[in-house]
Amino acid sequence: MGRNWTGRKHRCMEKKTITIITPWLNSPELIPTYIASVKGADVIIIDNGSDELTRRKLADIDATVIRNETNIGYSKANNQGLKQAKDGIVVFLNNDIEAHGDVNAHAVKGS
Repeated sequence: MGRNWTGRKHRCMEKKTITIITPWLNSPELIPTYIASVKGADVIIIDNGSDELTRRKLADIDATVIRNETNIGYSKANNQGLKQAKDGIVVFLNNDIEAHGDVNAHAVKGS
């Protein structure tokens, strides 16, 4: 029989932190919208071998950027970011997805 988890909160919920991990390959035009939509979260971007323009734009944002010289693949890039994540909720988000509202509040409330 499984456990009844109703009414219990995982310890990560107590910390109420959220880390968003996003692999990135080129597409510098998506950076401003993406960054504006994840405001308030701890953001880790894995630059998966992007071109020079994208690298320059990623260097100017308020996020942790892990730079790979070559594209190591989506899954490996996510795992790279996961190693840097803080305790709490971890969200894997594609760079062409736009979050709406207070990311932290929604993640903690919805979990």
